Amino acid sequence: MPIYEYQCRVCGYTFEALQKFSDKPIEECPRCSSAVQRLLSAPALVFKGGGWYVNEFPSKDRKKGMEVEKGKGNGKPEKGESETKSATPGESGGSKPK
Repeated sequence: MPIYEYQCRVCGYTFEALQKFSDKPIEECPRCSSAVQRLLSAPALVFKGGGWYVNEFPSKDRKKGMEVEKGKGNGKPEKGESETKSATPGESGGSKPK
């Protein structure tokens, strides 16, 4: 259920009300019984984590990674692409420091 914010037109009292979408708007100030107006406020909606955008519209690299995870892909780079290897310390092709 959304939280609506109201403000009294006479005394300026601001308050919040937890209401269903189907509920009628509040028309009376709880302090002075004057008319109130509903205020616009920012929604309390925050997207966190991977989310639908990452899963539904992945980049080419993400799509390949998802295929490898699912076992669909062979994990090898396609023609014209270079395979990147992560070198661990001590396995570099250069000479060792003395």
